[in-house]
Formats: sequence, structure tokens, C-alpha cells
Amino acid sequence: MKKGLVVYKLYRALSYGVSPLIHLHLRWRRFLGLEHPLRWPERLGHPSRLRRPGPLLWFHAVSLGEGMIAIPVIKHCIRRMPHLHVLMTITTMSAYEVLSKSLPSEIILQITLALLNARISEKSFKYWSGPVLLPLISLMLSKFSLIVPLSTEQGIRFQLLQAPPHIIHFSGDLKYVIEDFGVNERGRNNIENLRVQLTQKKVWMASSIHRGEEEIILGVHFALMQQQPNILTIIVPRHLQQGREIARKLEKEGQNVLLRSQYEKFKAGTNIYVVDTLGELRQLYTLTPIAVIGGSLLPGLSGHNISEAAAAGCAVLTGAF
Repeated sequence: MKKGLVVYKLYRALSYGVSPLIHLHLRWRRFLGLEHPLRWPERLGHPSRLRRPGPLLWFHAVSLGEGMIAIPVIKHCIRRMPHLHVLMTITTMSAYEVLSKSLPSEIILQITLALLNARISEKSFKYWSGPVLLPLISLMLSKFSLIVPLSTEQGIRFQLLQAPPHIIHFSGDLKYVIEDFGVNERGRNNIENLRVQLTQKKVWMASSIHRGEEEIILGVHFALMQQQPNILTIIVPRHLQQGREIARKLEKEGQNVLLRSQYEKFKAGTNIYVVDTLGELRQLYTLTPIAVIGGSLLPGLSGHNISEAAAAGCAVLTGAF
């Protein structure tokens, strides 16, 4: 443990040393629209709202998907402890845009620390299990009161990183118990309208597509068009702006493409549907028998969770074609 404290102090010293660069990086991200124009100082630990007195529960989610998983847990905690105050912190602007409009207004939390749906990638595991960083990660994990790993394999990884065995408990992947969240009534109705329009189409979907992967997906689409003229390809990019860029490019090329955010009915010959909305992926999976999961088609990408697509009954394809 003493070695861990030494590594921790070195880590803090390095953090202070690079803090000017961190400030510059955050300002650059704000300029690019990746940070909230007014709330970006929260990244540095400066809260925008004062803490109210009373018990405080803090949930942190890296992305929209993790935020959605946390919602049922938050609601359960509030039902059990109505006097509880809840703080939720998030990392991405896309998650902020959806969650800030949908969370109860009273949610704005010092409790014992818990890791829910915890996972650590193979790459990160190898990095943290090295002799230099293992004391630091071991010290950090010892501060948690509860770790709920995503799977048995993930639980073993946390044990090998010297997390105390008695704090590791299993519940399965929480993605299977998330509620419909982030989809307004108009969106739900439109999903059903979309389902009706697709009855005469051969449908497949490519989701969580990173920049560059759309070229592969479109290549497959045009090949399928030769065999199935009534094919419809649904493309769900990882980022909203990327979807709009894809749609503009295809329109310039004379392709029959429709954007999800337009909520329009299919035109004659529409064969590409680009989703540029947030929080609807779980419902969209129910529209297609086949789902290609992106983040896996190009070198250097590590893929994304396939559980939502599998739970919807999709045949899942992932990895390089």
C-alpha cells in the first residue's frame, strides 16, 4: 500500500504540472462544440449548482448509453429513499442534450463509491496490471464499497487488479433492464409509423458507425441493391453531425436518402435512412432482423456492445468484413 501512495503522489504532481495544458485543451474542445459553452469549468471540479443539505448520491456516466443504464437505478434509489438528493455527471455533449431534458428536475451527490456495470477492456487491463501502475489501481479500487461487473470475466479482471473480493457482486448486464428512455411521445409514435412503412422493405441496419466506416456500409448497400432493389439500409452514426454530413453527401450524389430528424414519410425509391437523433437505438433495433455493429470495421477500433441488438432479436454482425 505504501508503494501505491508513492505512485499516487507522483500522479498528483504530474496532474498539477500539466494543468495549464488541460485548460487549453478544454477551451479548444469548447471552441469545437464538444463542451458546454457555459458549464465547461465543471470538468475542473467547479460545480455550477450548490449542493443542497442532506444525503447525496452521485452517478457518473461516460456516454449516453451508460447514462440510460443508470436511470432505472436512480429511480429505484429515489423510491426507496425519497429524501435523497441525486447528482449525475456525464462526459459527452450528446449525453447532456438527452439526459438534461429527460431527468427529473430535482436531480442535480457523498456516499460510498460503487462501480455499476463495471468493465475494463483487455488493453486497459494489460496497461493497469503492469508493475508500475498496479499499486495505484489497487489503491483506487480499495476505496469502493461495491463493484458490480458486467460479466464473470470482468469480475476476474477486477480481482486480478486486486479489488477486494468481498465488494464484487454479480447482477448481469444492466443494459438488459434499462427502461425506454430519452424517446419522446412523438418519437415513439414515429417508430411505429416507421415500422408500418418498412413492411414492404428488406431492412438491415448499421449502428454506431465511426467516421470512415460509412464507406464500407454504403459499398455493401450498393452491392445489395443489385440483388434486392427494395433494400433499405438504416445507418446510425456514432455522432449526430456525422449523420448529417453523410446525408448531404449522398444527396449531392443523387441518392434517395432520408434523415430521421425530418420525421418524414419515405419518398418513392428511398433506400437509405440516416438516423441523426439520440436515445432511440434500442427501439430502432426492433425494426430490423440484421444489425451490423460499427466501431469494428477499421483498424484501431475496438467495437461496441452488442447486447441491445441481440436483446431485440437481431442477427448481429461485427468486425471487419
